[in-house]
Amino acid sequence: MASSIEVTVPRLGWSMEEGSFCRWLKEEGEMVREGDGLYELEGDKATQVVESFDAGVLRIGPDGPQSGDIVKVGQVLAHLEPRGGKAAAPKAPAAQQAQAAPAATNGNGAKAAEKKTNGAPAPNGNGSHAAAAPAAQPPQAAVPEKTSASTAPVASPSVRRLARELGIDLQKCDRDDPSPLSAAELMRLAAQPSAQPAATPVARAVVSGDVAVTPRAKRVASELNVDPADAVGSGRNGRIREQDVRAIAANASSKPAAKVSAASAGGAAIGEPITQIRRVIAQRMMAASHETAPVTLTARADASELVRFRDECKRTSVERGVNPPSYTELFVKLCAAALEKHPALLDQWVNERLVKAEGVNIAVAVATPNGLMTPVIRDVPRLSLRELSASFANLIELARTQRLAADQMRGGAFTVSSLGGYRVEAFTPILNPPQTAILGIGRISEQPVAKQRQLVVADVVNLSLTFDHRVVDGAPAAAFLTSLCDVIENPLAWLLG
Repeated sequence: MASSIEVTVPRLGWSMEEGSFCRWLKEEGEMVREGDGLYELEGDKATQVVESFDAGVLRIGPDGPQSGDIVKVGQVLAHLEPRGGKAAAPKAPAAQQAQAAPAATNGNGAKAAEKKTNGAPAPNGNGSHAAAAPAAQPPQAAVPEKTSASTAPVASPSVRRLARELGIDLQKCDRDDPSPLSAAELMRLAAQPSAQPAATPVARAVVSGDVAVTPRAKRVASELNVDPADAVGSGRNGRIREQDVRAIAANASSKPAAKVSAASAGGAAIGEPITQIRRVIAQRMMAASHETAPVTLTARADASELVRFRDECKRTSVERGVNPPSYTELFVKLCAAALEKHPALLDQWVNERLVKAEGVNIAVAVATPNGLMTPVIRDVPRLSLRELSASFANLIELARTQRLAADQMRGGAFTVSSLGGYRVEAFTPILNPPQTAILGIGRISEQPVAKQRQLVVADVVNLSLTFDHRVVDGAPAAAFLTSLCDVIENPLAWLLG
């Protein structure tokens, strides 16, 4: 009888360690076909439908995940059993196996003993004799002796394509099963640490008790006079990182104020649980603050021509019954023009190397009820203004309805964040690692401007460029900001070209 197939938590991104389980899309005992949506999982800033790579009857155990449960990458959530078969019992942890009873028991609770007749094995139903064993073991196929030259397991073209997308070298898969490699098994391999792409060697973590602590986290803990053992590790296998140490230090400093607040309320403080999206945003903001060298440059640009262009677009759009482009879309298009002149701002610092971007893919910060999202508009210079507007409108709708896929937020090389819809003149945007730069756009307001020794009123916008000084020096960043101001002040050639 064919064995059941485990339903596990996939790694939706290489930085993902855990996710928040949302809900099952199939019921217990329901037939699942290959490609069917099994459940919804909230991962890195997005809720995704996880599809099944195999077919079978869904069996959810009594300890199956509930809505809101935090699940780890690789965790078994349920099983798919073949039609008419029985699901295999979940594997018990090694510690439980070690504590298991040394001998099997029969239905009456007594130990199963080998029955003998005059020193010979008991006869079976056919009258012949068969030796009794302490526990029935399935027949094991002979395993060929491993050689130094490993060969890739048998796999279908779709599984091989998935392996390439996950960065898994099938030649290095340690697998003795001669049967074809399934997509589900490949996803389990991707969830293992050994399946991740090789990264630049880092310092080994020191161990504090039973918890690993990175050397950097230990140094920061000494500087802040905190015990790293009190931190909740966010790294792999619970490893304590620098941001975890800083988190408990910040929490310790805020405790007195929290007590006063609770006392003034006349009872214990009751907080809301942090969502997975909020947790990811916090981690990335902390990473941007502590793992980059951010510098912010500011400039003012005369946006009078841009305002006139949009007013004309609004007038003609009403006549044609379409929506005019927003200022954010216009600035994204103009940023792409400036980035083509200064591509160094698209480079990224990854694993101690500078990685060149493939195309001008611009992420746009979008505020949603669940937190900040950054969908990516790809190959912006190739898009016409109408195509860009349609693409951005679709991404905003997906983001605000929690239907934005993780792939639609990957691959951005530059971010645009606009608060122009509020009464915000200027602000300091925070980098979105591993990106090198982010542009903050304030509101457009009428201000006095000197032109040809005369004072006139113009529509002025404040621009704030935050960049990573590890990748780009001040002069190239300033040159980009200058070019951007130039295209904003003379936008027609870039918007209509």
